[in-house]
Amino acid sequence: MLASLMLPALTKAKYCAGDVACLRTLRQIGGALEMYAMTTDAYLPAAVPLLGQPGQPQSTWYSWNMLLAKLIFPTRQIIPFSDKGTEPPDRSFLCPLLVGRPENLSNPYRPAWDSAYRYNTSGVGPAFSSSLGLGGQIAGSTFLPTKQSSVIAPSEMIELGDPLTRSPDQTRDGSYDPVTMVFRPQPQNAKSSALLLIDERPATNYRKHRNRYNRFFCDGHVEFEDCNKPYQDTDAYLARWNVDHLPHRDTWR
Repeated sequence: MLASLMLPALTKAKYCAGDVACLRTLRQIGGALEMYAMTTDAYLPAAVPLLGQPGQPQSTWYSWNMLLAKLIFPTRQIIPFSDKGTEPPDRSFLCPLLVGRPENLSNPYRPAWDSAYRYNTSGVGPAFSSSLGLGGQIAGSTFLPTKQSSVIAPSEMIELGDPLTRSPDQTRDGSYDPVTMVFRPQPQNAKSSALLLIDERPATNYRKHRNRYNRFFCDGHVEFEDCNKPYQDTDAYLARWNVDHLPHRDTWR
């Protein structure tokens, strides 16, 4: 009987400790991103292709978190993505509440990868080709960075956060795109595709966070978003994803 009385308190304490660790990790990553942006007046790109380098496959590239890890840990070997395989994300970029078992770390579509923090690379525009987010525009080997000075409302601009998205579509709300791993809200009538048909919401990995997910903003503060509450796709919410602080419903698809 005593154990049954203590279990809820212990479970809550474990969750609170994990959530504090999540907040601390987000602030550290976000702070590093902002220091880079202040130094260069440009945010890290979503990814940088390594084209034409000897011994590298054509599709080899570094993602934003790999680039940041190279800056923070200059002596650490960071293996880029390629068509020959990949490596798991650095544990520094995994939410402490969502981390899967070690054997899942090498599978890019399973729990540990699902746990990796997401960067607001594209705003509400098309993934990896929009100028609305912080990841810049990528076309082949050409990269146009997002200037830090282009962020109109830093205190209202989502920079990165826990790996889920929102949608007025109840079958998609609280889930995310597990293949492209984009970090942005999904519209009600988004075109169905194999990329969007996997519903991760029932997974234990997500229940650990109790559907309360953390967001880091460009001014350095963190907010939580309660996905237990019905989602409203207001213009004010959509504007929080875009550097010009406008909703851009015309590009949200």
